[in-house]
Amino acid sequence: DALTLPLLWLGLLLNTNPRFTSPSAAILGAALGYGIFWLVNQLSCWLLRKDGLGGGDAKLLAALGAWFGWEMIPHLILISALLASVIGGFWVWRKGLQHTHIPFGPFLVIAGMLTLFTNQNFIEQWLWHW
Repeated sequence: DALTLPLLWLGLLLNTNPRFTSPSAAILGAALGYGIFWLVNQLSCWLLRKDGLGGGDAKLLAALGAWFGWEMIPHLILISALLASVIGGFWVWRKGLQHTHIPFGPFLVIAGMLTLFTNQNFIEQWLWHW
């Protein structure tokens, strides 16, 4: 929370004068970012009787939504999920199948950094090409 919540507010403040997205897209991005992961966790609790995601993941996606807008939420989730699948799959292969949890936050951070430091058109073309 000490890092994620200021990041959320900074994203909202930066976009009051549209820097990465419009103010309304930033607000909606924060709400959808949190809401989507909150809903996934609620479904996990209902179906599996345990948390599927931590609350920090929802707050982090809300912060990324505030920075990049609601339109980038699917891209951020897809990039993070692909990275987590590849790295997590390698980890399971290397260490053997164990009942461990792989933190999703670092993959969200990497997806956010890729989005920030690369051309948005490049990301969209690459993702939709696959």
